[in-house]
Amino acid sequence: MNITIVDYNSGNISSVINSFKEVAKDKVKIEITSDLNKIKLSDKLVLPGQGSFKSCVDALNKIDGLTDTLNEFVINKKNPLLGICVGLQMFADIGYEETETKGLGWISGKVAKIDNHNGAYKLPHIGWNQINIVKDSKIFKSMVFIFTCLFNWRHFILSFVGKISFY
Repeated sequence: MNITIVDYNSGNISSVINSFKEVAKDKVKIEITSDLNKIKLSDKLVLPGQGSFKSCVDALNKIDGLTDTLNEFVINKKNPLLGICVGLQMFADIGYEETETKGLGWISGKVAKIDNHNGAYKLPHIGWNQINIVKDSKIFKSMVFIFTCLFNWRHFILSFVGKISFY
């Protein structure tokens, strides 16, 4: 199996690379690249993201053909892609961090600043929160989550949240 971590210059991706190498333990080939041909040939992709929604979208768009390659991989071929942090946020139609910015449009919805109720809650939100898994999924049963996220607790550092549109 070939897993490609898409490197589009969105900050420091070394923690993503190190995590995947630790979990994979030489069981899968992990490649870090922005080469469109290598991305097309991958079995699975990882799209990390660090910074603002706008800066990540801008970085994707600076690599000629990358957005089209990702769309082909995900939408047309229906191959798996894991978005991490802002990489996942960019799946939405639009984001409002810095300025209104068009996302990849794979998930109907928007990414907007968390309502802190006129300063009642400190932003960015930093801390551990328990999540409620409403649908059973293989990803939540994997060994990665057993070691890093016991009892559905996750660590968050965020000021923006995805608001998904359900039809």
